[in-house]
Amino acid sequence: MNDSLKRVTPQDATDFEREQLRFFLSSADMADTLTEINPSLAWLPILAELNLLQNDAALPLWVERNFSSAQAVAEVVENIRFFRSESANILEYRLNGQRDRLDPLLTKCWQLIIRHIRNRQQGLFQHRWFLELLPRLKKADLSANALQGVGEVLTPKLFVEKRFVLHDELPRKIAKPTDLMSVRYRVDEGVGANDFLAAWPKNAKAVADEQLLQILTNSLEIVLADAVELGVESNDSLSISDIDVPSIAAHEQLRTEHQCRLC
Repeated sequence: MNDSLKRVTPQDATDFEREQLRFFLSSADMADTLTEINPSLAWLPILAELNLLQNDAALPLWVERNFSSAQAVAEVVENIRFFRSESANILEYRLNGQRDRLDPLLTKCWQLIIRHIRNRQQGLFQHRWFLELLPRLKKADLSANALQGVGEVLTPKLFVEKRFVLHDELPRKIAKPTDLMSVRYRVDEGVGANDFLAAWPKNAKAVADEQLLQILTNSLEIVLADAVELGVESNDSLSISDIDVPSIAAHEQLRTEHQCRLC
């Protein structure tokens, strides 16, 4: 998975090379040009500044040329904000066509990138909460469909981020996705525990409570299994889920612990 050629990045480029790239991309079909000259994906922010990222098909076709590059994975993760859900669909289609020829680890990395793009676009979940689910809960609608929707909104989603290291160079040995990116699971920031508890009907029957807890339990088990598979969680030793998960209710123990921290 070592890149055979270290291509010029914006930091390395001369003013002439920058202007040359701008000329080529602004005077022709950008998707074809990017695919043909295939510059380093580190140029993404520069292309955005030049307003050259309007074609949703251009980015995935360019990325496709680099599916076998570990460096490209890291560069796309660092600039993943420029990819939209339409790009994810094309990326997935192109990736499926090359899976037999790609290193399984790189395939997994690109799949994580696609998941992130889709999850980020689903700031949708926040809209669904305020426009659909919150009004239904206020009307005490605790139907199976409503509970399933609440479960989907409250289930942590996978997101990838740049892997912060002292030096930007890739590790010599790449054995897992987290050697190229950081992986996080989080719930949409627009929907907090207090929002949910305030909306949940006070006269909800115990069976509804049980149904929602079962939905959330099943969802969290799937998320944890996914995190274990990616190596960011462990069933055998202390990990994030053991130390970084808030209690679901206020109680005396938490109050005492909080006071101790302030001492």
